[in-house]
Order: sequence, then structure tokens, then C-alpha cells
Amino acid sequence: MELIKSVKSLYTTRNELVFERNDKRDRTLNSSTMHTFITSSLYLELECDFFELKCKVLYDFEKCPFEREIRKLLTIHPFDTVARHEPRKKGVAASFEAVKAFRGMTHFYNLSDK
Repeated sequence: MELIKSVKSLYTTRNELVFERNDKRDRTLNSSTMHTFITSSLYLELECDFFELKCKVLYDFEKCPFEREIRKLLTIHPFDTVARHEPRKKGVAASFEAVKAFRGMTHFYNLSDK
């Protein structure tokens, strides 16, 4: 979870709404998703396939102010071997809005308030 902590520390400098869901205990949406962190410019999902014992980091950017820094984090082991760019079909910003429409404000907060 150091990756998520590092990404969150970047975003604390901005007054921006984020979606964060820790799925370790609740597997109702996707049995392999462990953690999801989404902003209007970043999609980050940690998955673990418990049958194959393989983890992966799925990510996408859209005009992300921290893309360079996050890409650098993804080159550090073990992320360098498990990170995969997975573009959102309609883009990150549209995905963020879709999650907001589906979830309401559940799991949304402003990092600068924490």
C-alpha cells in the first residue's frame, strides 16, 4: 500500500475530490480488486488473483499533474513487473464521473481535508 500512500501524498497539495475504496474485506463488486483510487485525472487499481497468486496494478492518466512522479513510482520493484496501463474506455475524467453517479458520495472525500 506504499504506492497508494505515495500517490495520496502528491494529491494532498490539491483541493480535489477523490474516490478511494479498500476492497480487501468487501468483494461484492470484483473478487480480485484490493484497492481503488480514482481522481478526475488518475485511475489506479490494485488487483490480486488469489487462485494464481498474481497481483497487478492497473493505471490510467488523463491530464494528470503528477503523471511523471507516479510513473516513476511504478518503475520501482515490484510495481515494475506488475503495473499495466489499462486505458479507460471513455477516459479517466468520464470514469470518475460515472463512479460518482453510481456511488453517490460514498467513498469520496477531499484529501486536503484529511
